[in-house]
Amino acid sequence: MALPAWLDPWWHLDFVVNTPLAPDAVRNLLGGRTARLRGRAASDGGLVVVRRGGLMNQFVRARADLSTADSGTTVHIRIARAAWVSVSFTIFLPFFFFVTLKQVVGAAVAQGPSVAVGDLPFLVVRPIIWAVVLGANYTSARSEAKDLRRLITDALKTA
Repeated sequence: MALPAWLDPWWHLDFVVNTPLAPDAVRNLLGGRTARLRGRAASDGGLVVVRRGGLMNQFVRARADLSTADSGTTVHIRIARAAWVSVSFTIFLPFFFFVTLKQVVGAAVAQGPSVAVGDLPFLVVRPIIWAVVLGANYTSARSEAKDLRRLITDALKTA
């Protein structure tokens, strides 16, 4: 069973662009700074590209891996949240649930079950609030991914 994309902290978008440019030209184009994009070389030889400006420019990144094709370069691109953002989203949902569970059990032990019953709705409410936060972030991330995809595709087609 898979999570819906809006609730998945590890959501990503993959696509491929074929360009007549040589790999070095693509690396120079995407690995530098333009008016709308900022890129850098990754430690394993790929490229990391972000959109300049915008609200989520450091939270959503494109990872580009280049391969030589018969008539130019094939660019494999994955747009996703930065790894630290996905990790934090993954950690916080169970954290909110288990902290609330600990509070409910602690209240039941210390003050009796009747007091703990009042805290039970928070077992559901806190994870729901976190799901709403994830949904709002997903909406922003999808918008940023759409812009980043358009900018990268346009840069490769017009160069």
